[in-house]
Order: sequence, then structure tokens, then C-alpha cells
Amino acid sequence: MRNFKEGIALLFLFLGISAALKLDNSLLKDDENSTFVSRTLRSQNFDNNFDGGYRNDAFRFVSIGFYCKRRQSHTFALGPCSSLFVQCSNDGNYEFQECPLEQIFDGQICVPAFKIRECLDSRINALNLATEKLASATEACNNGPGIQISTSKDQCSRQALLCDSFREPRAISCPIGQILDSATLQCLPSSTCQWAPSLIKDNLLRDYCKYRPISTPSYYPLTNGNDQTSSRCQNWFVSCRDKEFIFCDAGKIFDKASSGCRPPLPQERCPTSDICRGWEWRAIPLGECNPQFRYCEGLKSRIFTCREDHVFQDKACIPSKSARGCPECKQGETKPTKNCRQFFECQTSYGSQLWTLKTCPSNNFYNRESRRCELIRGNACADFQQTCRDGDSYNPSCGDYLLCREGEFHPGKCPHLTRWNKQTLQCIPDNTCRRYDNSNECRHGDIIPTVDCQTYFLCDKGQFVKRPCKESLYGKNRKQFFYL
Repeated sequence: MRNFKEGIALLFLFLGISAALKLDNSLLKDDENSTFVSRTLRSQNFDNNFDGGYRNDAFRFVSIGFYCKRRQSHTFALGPCSSLFVQCSNDGNYEFQECPLEQIFDGQICVPAFKIRECLDSRINALNLATEKLASATEACNNGPGIQISTSKDQCSRQALLCDSFREPRAISCPIGQILDSATLQCLPSSTCQWAPSLIKDNLLRDYCKYRPISTPSYYPLTNGNDQTSSRCQNWFVSCRDKEFIFCDAGKIFDKASSGCRPPLPQERCPTSDICRGWEWRAIPLGECNPQFRYCEGLKSRIFTCREDHVFQDKACIPSKSARGCPECKQGETKPTKNCRQFFECQTSYGSQLWTLKTCPSNNFYNRESRRCELIRGNACADFQQTCRDGDSYNPSCGDYLLCREGEFHPGKCPHLTRWNKQTLQCIPDNTCRRYDNSNECRHGDIIPTVDCQTYFLCDKGQFVKRPCKESLYGKNRKQFFYL
């Protein structure tokens, strides 16, 4: 049974690699079949035969396919207030799907979020945001897609943590006085509980204090700097002594030097921290004729960008030329191209504003965040859009890497105390490569695959131990899980 669970843990990591970051939240296409904006996520396969999971002593990871084991086509909701839902197929595979903006899935159809009481519950929204902040900080979804639930059938819990196709954490929470049924992911009365319901958030808080993350900037040139900005403008902190997660007061950010909250300095350019309070589950335009807009998923703020030559107007991404009062571009405006050394600049030609292709000076690249040419530093101009040879890789830091598969670079992260090896194309143990500044031990449950598809490394009692894979785990499909 132990080998069976360890095999499942390895399987989750393989699936996570196969689905790595095909969707960038800063890039969004408008839905041609709807006047609303919607997103469709990738299908997932091959994990639906396994019911168990791996997490730690308090919670375990369960395959999404566990909920599709009935072998019939159906959908199921991910809690009382989630725009994301799962479509199960007859063959047991599944696909994540998402409702249009400002809507959630009620178990049957997508409905406006404002009609669902739980979506407007400020306590649930704050709990979800805190849980997701902790899950991101502790990299709780590094082992791939799945759902973290309570390990004990006798233990009641108000929460679960969904790790989606792209390893993004999404909290599932029930109101006070209810518990989450782990078999259906629906909220039920808590009258049957012998003890007060537990929270995923509290377990993540303990992980955070034990494996405190090291703050690192974003290394990937295609991101718009949100990772670095969010670290600099963090509006929350954890008191490990008091075992509390604390949000700063409105308009303030956490100052690590003073271990307290303070107003941001003008040069820090921090967005308003409570921008979504009062705007839950609504899309907010960021100005006239602007391709960007803010979407408040509960209290979580996301910035989306319509595809090229589109602007956000009337809750939809529409062509700029069709938008009311919008020119093709504004004088002096710039935008990126697929080549990181080139960009488009809006210039006047014969009385009209038109996009003109420009090239940065030698040893410079176009910075998508600052929207100007800057000196190349390190791998700043490693273009994800450019083709590459399968197996090519480089690592901007010891534990972060970019690996070429099917002609495109895909980012990845190695577990704590491991580094990326470009020769073997795998993470290998290295006690000098740390993700947590207060721990010299690996995190229980972290796994490292090997290239032979026969063995893997599992963190057990603070050290990586080599374990054999269960032969029947792969069977005739073993190549589908082979790690490059």
C-alpha cells in the first residue's frame, strides 16, 4: 500500500510536467462564441485510476480523476463558489473548464456570481485569499494537479485546496456552520461533527513557519513582473509565534525590515491592496480603449490583457477598430513582438496613427513591463515564443529551469534542496540550493523523478530516499509518463 501511494505521488509530478504552464493569466483571448470573456483549460488524462494520494500527516492529495471514476459523462462543481468546474468524459478522463467572467458554476450551469450568497460572503472570500497566498508561498501545488483534503474520515473540515492544471492553488471553502464533504466537494451542515472543523489554511500556516520561503524575483521574461511586484508590495504577513495569518490595513504593505505594515512609498508603485473589496466577481476596465482590465475573483485581483489589437469594452474584448472612440493606437505607445529584441511603436503617418516595427539597440531587449528597451541581463532575452530543440534547457537560478518540449520552452521548479541538472535533465539533490531560509531538511512528500522510469526520490524524514516505482503503475502506458 505504501508503494502504491508513493507511485501515485510520482504520477502527479509527471502529470504536472506534461501540463506545465500552457496558459498565462496575463494573456487572454475573447470567446468568439460569446459576448463574454471566458477561459478553457487543458484536458487531463491518465490519473483517473488512482484513488489515493500523498500530502502530509494532516491532509492528502487526491486525484481529480477520483471524482470521474463513475465512467460516465458528467460535470461537478468545485465548491459553492467557483468559476472553475470539471467535465468528466465516458472514458474516465477529465477537463477543467471555466465559466465566463462574473459567473460561477452551480453544479449544473454557469450563473451570475452575485446570485450566490457564498460568493458575497466577506469571511469566505478573505479565507480563500489567505489560503491561496499561503499555498503559493509554500508551493503546495508543486506536485501537480489534484485536491488536498483531510486524511481522516472522522475529522471535519471546512476547506479543500484545488491545484489546477497549471499548479495554481484555488481554495474551496464552506461558510461557518458547514463542512465540506470530501466525496462530493459540497457543503453540508456541521451538526454531525464531534470537533470544530479544521482548515487547510491552518495546515499551510504551519508549513509556512516550518519551511519559510526565500523571496526571489521573477526570472521569466514573458511575465509582466506581477511576481516581483506582489513580493515587493505584499500586504500580508504570518506571525509564527501567534500562529496567525494577518492582512495589513487597507492601503498598507508589509515591511520585512520592521516586521510590520506601513504605507507604500511613491517609488514602489504598489497597486491598492484592497482594490477588490466591494467589486467581488466583477470585471473593472482600466481606462478607455485599454486592452487591460482587472477581474476580481472574490478578493483576488487579476490583470488580464486582451489579445493584440483588441480593447476591453462592455465586459468583452473587442477589435480596437470596432470600439467606440478608439484609434488604432496612441502616439508613442509601444507593444511587444514575438522577438524579444523588437517592438512596435505607434507613429503618425499621413494623419493616422499606425504601428511601426522597431528594433532595440545592440545588447538591449524590449522589457514588456517597463515598455522600453533595456540592457540584457543574464537570460532576460530568452524568448519563450522562439522555437527550440527538444531537450534544450537553462536555469536562471539553481532550482528554477526552462526546458524545451515540442519546440517551446516551459518553466519549472525543483523541490527544496535540489537543483536542475542540464546534462541529465532532472532535479538532483543539492543541499546548497534552498527554497526555504529556515530549514536544512527537504519538505515531507516532495519527489524527484529519474530518467529511467523505474525509480524516484522521495523526501522521507528530511532526506531524499531512492524508491522503486510499482511496476503495474505504468503497464503498457509507461512511455506516456516518461520524463525527458
